[in-house]
Amino acid sequence: MRAYLLFTLVVIPLIHFAQQPAGDAERMLQALKQSGYVKQEGNRIIFKVKKASDTPQIKMMYGALFNNPSYTIAFDVDGKYFERNKPTSVFTDKKPMPFVQKECISDINIITAERMQQNKTISFSGNTMNFRYKRPADTLQFRKLYPCKVRYNKIIYDVVFTDAGGSRSDSLVAVFNNTVAVTQSVKQYEYLKNPDFEMGPAIPHWKKLGEAFNDSHEGSNQLTWKEMKVVKLGGDYWKDLDYARGYHKRYWVTSLKGMIGGTWELRKRNSGRYKGTLTSEPFKIYHFQRYLSFLVGGGNDEQNLKVELLRMQVRPRISGDITLQKTQLPGTQRQPVQTSMDTTYVPVLGVDPKTGHNSEQFRREWWNISRVDTSAYYVISITDNSTVNTGWGFINVDDFRFLDKLPTAYTGEDSLRIHRIEVDDFVNNTKQLVYVDYYTPLFGAADTHTHLMSHLSMGGKLMYGAPDIGSLMTAGTIHTDHGDPFAKDCNTTPVRASSLEQALGNCNAAHGGWGLDNTCGNYLRAMLINVAFDGSYVHRVPFETNMHGDHPHAGYPNFVHWPHFSSMSHQQMYVDWIKRAYEGGLRVLVTLAVNNELLGNMVAGDPPYDDVAAYNLQIDEIKSFVQRHNDFMELALTTADMRRIIQSGKMAVLLGVEVDNLGNFNYAGNGATETKVKAEIQRLYTKGVRYIFPIHLTDNAFGGMAVYSALFAFSNKYARTRPTPDGSMLPPGFMLEVETASDSRINYKLKLLDENLPPGTTAGLTIVAKPLLDFIGEMHFPFLIDLINCIEGKIKCIPQFKIITSLLSEPGWDFYNAVSGGHVNKYGLSPMGKFAVREMMKLGMIIDIDHMSEKSVADAFAIAEEFRYPLISGHNGLREGYNAHPDHKVNENNRSRAQMDRLRNIGGVFGLGIGESDSRAFLTNYRKALSMMGNKAVTMGSDINGFVVMPSPRPGSAVKYFPSTSESAMTKYSFGPANKTWDYNTDGVAHIGLFPDYFQDLKNQGMSKNERQVFFSAADYIMNLWQLCERNKVLVR
Repeated sequence: MRAYLLFTLVVIPLIHFAQQPAGDAERMLQALKQSGYVKQEGNRIIFKVKKASDTPQIKMMYGALFNNPSYTIAFDVDGKYFERNKPTSVFTDKKPMPFVQKECISDINIITAERMQQNKTISFSGNTMNFRYKRPADTLQFRKLYPCKVRYNKIIYDVVFTDAGGSRSDSLVAVFNNTVAVTQSVKQYEYLKNPDFEMGPAIPHWKKLGEAFNDSHEGSNQLTWKEMKVVKLGGDYWKDLDYARGYHKRYWVTSLKGMIGGTWELRKRNSGRYKGTLTSEPFKIYHFQRYLSFLVGGGNDEQNLKVELLRMQVRPRISGDITLQKTQLPGTQRQPVQTSMDTTYVPVLGVDPKTGHNSEQFRREWWNISRVDTSAYYVISITDNSTVNTGWGFINVDDFRFLDKLPTAYTGEDSLRIHRIEVDDFVNNTKQLVYVDYYTPLFGAADTHTHLMSHLSMGGKLMYGAPDIGSLMTAGTIHTDHGDPFAKDCNTTPVRASSLEQALGNCNAAHGGWGLDNTCGNYLRAMLINVAFDGSYVHRVPFETNMHGDHPHAGYPNFVHWPHFSSMSHQQMYVDWIKRAYEGGLRVLVTLAVNNELLGNMVAGDPPYDDVAAYNLQIDEIKSFVQRHNDFMELALTTADMRRIIQSGKMAVLLGVEVDNLGNFNYAGNGATETKVKAEIQRLYTKGVRYIFPIHLTDNAFGGMAVYSALFAFSNKYARTRPTPDGSMLPPGFMLEVETASDSRINYKLKLLDENLPPGTTAGLTIVAKPLLDFIGEMHFPFLIDLINCIEGKIKCIPQFKIITSLLSEPGWDFYNAVSGGHVNKYGLSPMGKFAVREMMKLGMIIDIDHMSEKSVADAFAIAEEFRYPLISGHNGLREGYNAHPDHKVNENNRSRAQMDRLRNIGGVFGLGIGESDSRAFLTNYRKALSMMGNKAVTMGSDINGFVVMPSPRPGSAVKYFPSTSESAMTKYSFGPANKTWDYNTDGVAHIGLFPDYFQDLKNQGMSKNERQVFFSAADYIMNLWQLCERNKVLVR
């Protein structure tokens, strides 16, 4: 097939192009029509091809036609037509086009042929006409008259040439003055052969000289990691993985003889040891070939490591005795004069050599060849004469391509699309801007679910601590100590953290009870956080010994008790910790604005509590945070951004929203309409949101939530209003409506007293708080006196107390006991929800289906499958998965095998949660997920800073890892200027900076190379998903 394409679409058209000046689209069209493989119907140009997959090559070769707005391009594939930029499914049956192949044929008349036969200039052998010549110059004339085949007496003959010595050749010739010399046996109208080295490791059609270039290398992506610095930490969880260098297809060439994937020390010993050149066979450059592009990498040395375009030059060489006879000495014999031709190669004027850039990553280079002599012949020479033994005395090269326009002009899905990125120069320790191929696979782990600014959610009092100096902190969260126990106070207005002491200092103001030394404290909030919400925190004070179940408050500089894997209410994403995760291979961070209005009210946070106000603030703060730390992270607004950021060695941040009441459409008087919904989705997109949850922890205007927690049932009761499938709105305070699950694996039942909790689990709010409510409600505290609303000054007068008692006293709880089997939500997506999902798709947004009810998920899949639009389940578990607790309950939020099949079939991605477990449980479930997803597209979704317990330490052998630049076998990680050293073996994943240690533990647990390769290809899987979203958004109606 490849030979067929080359002959029909390259060789024959080139015959007609060769005698024309630099052609435009019209001349190119005329030549193609003469070839017989193109037909024109009005402004419609039809290429005849054998299969649809050949069309991208045609598009690249004849870009002048494809980019000309005067023409419509179509293809004829075995009699079925389709037009460019349309899916192949729109073929329409027609009769095959009457194409007739027109070969390159010249006629020779009978009289001329007979005369040439008589003087023995030509002879016939089967279907071959043999031209015999005495002088090399004769063949030049023959070539002009009979370039390909000859028709004689109605018979078509192939043409060959035989010299006076009887040597037969189909040679091309080169001309110097009026002297002609045979250069070598090649095909007529020669093109560069084996330009991408895909003909195998022997590198046919290229001449090797010296030892440097032995064979091409097949699929070798493994790097010398120490210098590539993709992962900047120690350990070995990444060392045997493949990293995409950026070469093309399967094979490429290198002068790094036998050193691909070798150790750095071995490479330094051999670097500069082997020298040589690799030279192509001669080829011609035609008028329509304006640029010659290729990939290059390796050391930077223009004198000794280089790729050159050389012009073939033929000069006569005279040997023998050319003195006059009369001057000849007696007794000597005059040597006859002999003339031979010397072929040399000289640099092309204006075409400079190219070298590497001290990196193993291939960069795209090109030469402007629009003004070269098209009558000459050329070769490409790749040279390694380096003696450098520092490890960079080599050159890598691949993929030579002739183009009709600048490589930078290729866009969209062109295979040659390139973009400019910043890469490391590992010799000079500097950055440089280079062009690389756009579609090079991306390397890096991804976390598809984090909450960078959750300390600003839920009224700003539930999560304590800011992610950096400069982040906004809400009022009443910075505890200030003046040295006097009765002079301690807190900030009364929102301020930006100006120091580590403020950002991560003391959580007493937010989490502690009121006192003269803590005037921003709140006892009821302390009880809710420490008993109900963060009940798993191992360092909290037992409730029996402290009325509000307090915990130690001191943070920076010692960090004795927090952050901790078991605490959900303390900052775990400080910027230094994020950077360490990045240094450990994290390249995609999905971070989400989050909120829950009920929790904001319950913990007496600061208003406004509504979701729109919460996510507006967090979105702005996330963007400011990323900008402050753009030395290693950037916000990605497009797939092009994401590729550029990751290929430049940085971490791509995707901004998202995960709230209960998107657009505040559940509020009375603000019902959802198509106009309002579309406008809010567009507004979020304009603000930079690219990742979105239609549904979170309550039923909303878009549909039903997944039933899996009594706390979320409280949230649903608290929600202002709730839609039903017919579009009507139920009154505020209506409980969830459930029914028996059709999937027998679902065994979660919604109950008031959290009877679903496994034995040994810390009791939740409904168990501990309810028996104490009457007692606590009657307690007096002078500082709680509200002379307007609560003259008695009792806790029961506090609004948050009233919220709790009303939720716990809901008579609807009795209804759940009457529903047999596992519980699922009765509702799927509402009509407005289906509209919203389509509007999100029209913008190419990444849509996460987690938190949706079983029926809502089914509705979302139906829409996605209709438009071939991928979805993501970014932080979830499996119904068939492993859980350490034998009494774990499977709920409708967990993914079923059928749902995973649908997710895989539409190009989706699955993010496996890491919380509430350890590395062993995660690896077991990761393998299950891989098997369901076809051994690809599985990443992790940690939900860090999202009020989830992080992975605990794993009993057994210690994890060994290395901080930053150290190569010693340390097992601890220090935090900059602080006095704390974390040890994964005892602290678990205390914060995001311990992710690399978690990755190492996975490897220690037996995570195979292939499993880790998928894990560290997550950046590419998410890129492919997002790219498919952007591509198919035009299909959504």
